Amino acid sequence: MMIKKIALCMMAVFLSFGFTAIVEGSEVNGAGVRGVIAVIEPIAPLVKSKVKVTVKLKEEKAGPTIDAVGEKKIAFGMMTRDLNDAEKKKYPNIKAITIAKDGVAIVVHKNNPVKELTAAQIRDIYAGKITDWSQVGGSKGKIVVNIREKGSGQRVAMESALMGGAAVDEKSAFVYSAMGAMSDDVSLNKAAIGYILISAIRDVKAITVDGKAPTIASIKAGAWPMEAPLLLLTLGEPAGTTKTFIDFLLSPEGQKAIEKQKVAPVRPTK
Repeated sequence: MMIKKIALCMMAVFLSFGFTAIVEGSEVNGAGVRGVIAVIEPIAPLVKSKVKVTVKLKEEKAGPTIDAVGEKKIAFGMMTRDLNDAEKKKYPNIKAITIAKDGVAIVVHKNNPVKELTAAQIRDIYAGKITDWSQVGGSKGKIVVNIREKGSGQRVAMESALMGGAAVDEKSAFVYSAMGAMSDDVSLNKAAIGYILISAIRDVKAITVDGKAPTIASIKAGAWPMEAPLLLLTLGEPAGTTKTFIDFLLSPEGQKAIEKQKVAPVRPTK
């Protein structure tokens, strides 16, 4: 009987420490696109100090990220677009949670004289109907068109907002698998045009579209057409340490920290 009591006491202690380990002293591993990593990574130390969760992140493309979540290989995925119909059918239990909003900006070289384009002009550039900068008020010279690979969140946002069903002329465009690489090449090529997240704008010039400027203020006001949601994907409802992590991101303190990364919060910060 004494041995049984000791065993029960030890089990109680173990369970107590086990709960603490799960909620306050453990890790969550996530994988996904750079646009979301760039927001979460800088606030990971705050997450650890506030809720005792260590966040480990790996950059990965959208498709493999969805598979990793659906096959329980990671605790959460990171995306800047919703799942398409085929992905939803394959993994019907994946849940998408919006932690913030960004936007997609059309960008050119800093020395390009063009400052504004219409949505129709952008559509015609990407459809291959406008091929020279002089056709849109710029200096004479062939437009070098840059696009992201199919399935990219930025490509989905741009095409759904501006292409109006018109097909992108992929044969005459340079395709990038990484947003950073596209941005770097646009910053070096005076003839180039591309698109990146607003929060990622550094050494390129963002174009005004139909008189609207691509800013986070525009995203907050719902005035910018190319929104890009920052999503965390989980298989079913988040639980355990993953829930602790996500709950913090959606708390006023977490949303305030997210806002400092130049994206729009989705919940009040006060």
